[in-house]
Amino acid sequence: MSHDLADVDKSTGIELTEVLAAFTRLRRENDLLVAAIARDHGLHAPDFRAVAFVRTTPDLTPRGLAEYLALSLSATTAVIDRLVASGYVLRTPNPEDGRSVRLEVTQEGADAVEDALEIYTAAFNISVPADRREDVAATFIDIADALAEVAVARTASARA
Repeated sequence: MSHDLADVDKSTGIELTEVLAAFTRLRRENDLLVAAIARDHGLHAPDFRAVAFVRTTPDLTPRGLAEYLALSLSATTAVIDRLVASGYVLRTPNPEDGRSVRLEVTQEGADAVEDALEIYTAAFNISVPADRREDVAATFIDIADALAEVAVARTASARA
């Protein structure tokens, strides 16, 4: 499947390459911000992302975190060990089966995520007027869904 990146939207005059460049810039600025927030809290960016996911995902298991981080279970265990040692995450017994554990964020971890949320809230308040937020959220969801769809199709065609 080939796409013409120079395809111009006739209604706006914007080429797809401009949209992709804007998306790339957004990703880069986000990566830099996450790294800075993580550093402020004595963490590396991947560890901070893990803390944020633990904070927003009830009943999370190490396997669930591994899937989110796209890491092996052993690599994720190393991340969890660091986060537990640094006081950002707790391992708690799974009440449904006494052998496994669930992950919970500590108050320190919650505070770090709250710090990030304040920064993102400020940025979105500056850049997205209230009357456009629903459209922007829908666009983000559409892009995420399309990326997931393309990734699944790519994986399927690679296996064929």
